Amino acid sequence: MIVIRAPAKIIIFGEHFIVSKGSQAIITTVGLHTTCSLNDNPNNNFHVIFKSATFNIEVEFTETEAKAIFSEAQELHVQYNKTKDIKELKTLIKKEGNFFKAVIGHLTNKYLIAPCVIEFQCDAPLGSGMGTSASIAGSMITAILKHNGIVFSKKDLFDITKTIEDLQHGSSSGADPAAIINGGLLNYEHKPDGNRSFQEVLNKDGWDKDLYLIHTGNPQESTGEMVAISNEFKRINPTRFEQLLNRSNQICRDFINSPDPDMFTLINENGLLLEEIGVVSEKVINFSEMIRENNGAIKIAGAGGRAGEGAGICLVIMKDKEKLIDICNQFNFILLNAPLMVAGIDN
Repeated sequence: MIVIRAPAKIIIFGEHFIVSKGSQAIITTVGLHTTCSLNDNPNNNFHVIFKSATFNIEVEFTETEAKAIFSEAQELHVQYNKTKDIKELKTLIKKEGNFFKAVIGHLTNKYLIAPCVIEFQCDAPLGSGMGTSASIAGSMITAILKHNGIVFSKKDLFDITKTIEDLQHGSSSGADPAAIINGGLLNYEHKPDGNRSFQEVLNKDGWDKDLYLIHTGNPQESTGEMVAISNEFKRINPTRFEQLLNRSNQICRDFINSPDPDMFTLINENGLLLEEIGVVSEKVINFSEMIRENNGAIKIAGAGGRAGEGAGICLVIMKDKEKLIDICNQFNFILLNAPLMVAGIDN
């Protein structure tokens, strides 16, 4: 048996803007893991069993079926790149088991892969901005390659995982697979020429003091749909978007360059930028206002959500934890307990 664990992730600063060229983001891992266990399957099919607190699925399929789904998803992704309409791609990938079929289809196009039984247990809340699709795909890809004796680098794993992320979200920044593969605290850059790179951020002890993760509920929209909202803001207000992007980059640089960054100010500033581009729901904006009125700092830590009540994970700094818990209870939000800057995916 092969067992692989992959962490979740959060974006500290720079979400949404990181999709654009000439941007950067600060990302870190979270100790809420996806565990992927893999065994041989004697019946020559691929068998996936997935379990989490909110979603369970069991599906069996052939290599031919997997390749067909991956091929169809690729065609729809080409269409998405032309129209920026993610509906058809989202519908395909969300159909029962198609995400897992796309992973197998991609891998069997590249390598000789033996049929297997793959079981998952996911601790992080799905669809909440914690990079669970990258965590699931990355752990699955790692387990399969190891099981088949295939030598691969972190770059190979990043490239394969990002391809699946692009099918999942339409246009992935690559920040999620970079975080879950490498672990720790990273400065992720989307360069003006379109290339991406990252470096570990060092000497930042204590930056997460009084920092809490709050789960506000899953957004109605997918990450791809939320990216479309920020892209529409960029299309309508290009000058203002450029100003916000530049400020987001400066927030990242301030964090990196200061031995003792003012996290309270930086989190509130970044939070207000994201509220301005329209990726935060009304309920979460009301929650944010109450946090700030009570001497706290807050921002969303992912793609956000607008149509419903939830916007995924928020980062909150507040010295008075009991007051924070009281405010969370008023909104029926959940305070998560998990360490940050944990190790990356087993490799």
